[in-house]
Formats: sequence, C-alpha cells, structure tokens
Amino acid sequence: MSSDYGICIYRPVPEPGTLEATWLEAGLPQDKPCRGLAVGGPSEGLAGSYQVTYFGPDGAEAACFDLDIKRTDHTFSLTWKKDSKVACTGVGLPLDDGLALAYRTQP
Repeated sequence: MSSDYGICIYRPVPEPGTLEATWLEAGLPQDKPCRGLAVGGPSEGLAGSYQVTYFGPDGAEAACFDLDIKRTDHTFSLTWKKDSKVACTGVGLPLDDGLALAYRTQP
C-alpha cells in the first residue's frame, strides 16, 4: 500500500470473524482490484479487531496490519496499525452485505 488514499469493500465470509477485502489505491492499475483477508474478528457483526493481509494486483502480499473497526450510529471508523503505530485511518458506510470505506495513510 503505497499511495496516500484508497477505497475498500469488506464482506463477511462463511468463516466467523473473517472478512474478505476488495481494494483499490491511487497509482495502482485500475483494471484489476486487489484482494485481502481480515481474520480474528468477532463472530458476529463487523466492528472489532482483526489481523489483515492485503495482496497486490499480482497476488503477492502487499501489506499486513492490525485493523480496528468501530461502529458509530450510521458509520464506521477504521484504524490500521503497523508495529503499534497508526498507518492509516478510514471512514465507512454499511452495505447490505458488508462495509464500503475510504482510507488515507498517515504521515
């Protein structure tokens, strides 16, 4: 993850506490969205703590983070940390089958 901003959609998969990510970042090829997998989350709902691994357009591992998703009334707040330091922050909206979000990296 090398750009200043991007978008992502998280969707739960059948395995409890697991979310599948489809993400795209400025500066990457726009014809093939990237993938990711967040594990270790709560058995129900989206809000919680996860370990997430993202894969680039070529399928190679691009980045790993600790991800915290918090639910407010009608939105989500997301924080990605690497080595206990905030690497990215984001905001999201609920979807019928997941969560759509935008994020930016921290300086």
